[in-house]
Amino acid sequence: MVLTTPVIRAIAVHYPKAEIHYLTKVQHYEVIKAHPLIKRIHLVNKSGKELMPALQAECFDYIIDLHHNLRSRPFKWFLSGKKYSFRKLNIEKWLRVQCGIDILPRVHIVERYLETLTPLGIPKTPLPLEYFIPQEDQIDVGQLFGNADVKNLNFVNQKAPSYGVYALGGQHATKRLPEDLIIALCRSVRAPLILLGGKGDQATAERVVKASNNPYLFSFCGRFNINQSADVVRQAQVLITHDSVMMHIGAAFARPTLAIWGNTIPEFGMFAWQPGHPQNVQSFEINGLNCRPCSKIGFDACPKGHFKCMRNQPIDAIRNTFHQWMTEG
Repeated sequence: MVLTTPVIRAIAVHYPKAEIHYLTKVQHYEVIKAHPLIKRIHLVNKSGKELMPALQAECFDYIIDLHHNLRSRPFKWFLSGKKYSFRKLNIEKWLRVQCGIDILPRVHIVERYLETLTPLGIPKTPLPLEYFIPQEDQIDVGQLFGNADVKNLNFVNQKAPSYGVYALGGQHATKRLPEDLIIALCRSVRAPLILLGGKGDQATAERVVKASNNPYLFSFCGRFNINQSADVVRQAQVLITHDSVMMHIGAAFARPTLAIWGNTIPEFGMFAWQPGHPQNVQSFEINGLNCRPCSKIGFDACPKGHFKCMRNQPIDAIRNTFHQWMTEG
């Protein structure tokens, strides 16, 4: 959803009088609810059949399908208006994963989303991602560190210490560093570092904090909603992240980002999109593994058992780059 925001902006810029509606699942409402260019958000619960009469009554002129799958197809069938769908590249991705044949175009998914608008006369301008945080979800980061002794560090301003964020999440285990490597990274960090994640990451974060024994490490996993976490990322100086939603949220705020890649690859077109600040992103990935990518999404465990795509990650280099960027910021 974050990756679709350039499409919203492009439509609004080219057709300033257009009324833009957004259709998504009810559980994703928080991510998009504060977007100022969206006139109305329609929320799908289960199949979405209950929405059809109301959607048909809207008499849309255009339906832009940026999902293009079985779940979105009924809406295109039953709604009036001209329909446009983006290219998913399913065959190209399947060939890359299953056969090692690489015919993937070197374009970001945002560019393919924007390409969907060209029949409407909208140019494929590389617009940045956007993320809008409701006022009630904005975080005073100065309060997060409490009485922690961080004043002797070099990463301090007058109001609050500058800090980094490590987003622990990742939809699948093969997208995340193993816990022992997370501990090794966090143990050696000498700058305030906040761990962010959902409730499912809370137990991991607690073990990492305990095992790291690092006074500059703070966990807020499971304590913030998605918008509050986004606001903590917005104010961070450096973001460490796996291939996850937080990578894209960080890109929306043009945060310097250290992206750690496991079984997935940036060539799938979903790397951190910062067209105006490409120097802000550094990817860490283990190239040359003939088993990578093993999936376009991920698994609960490495299919080969060795998990070299994450176990061979250069933890020292990630830490050193983090410190360098914290100092330069």
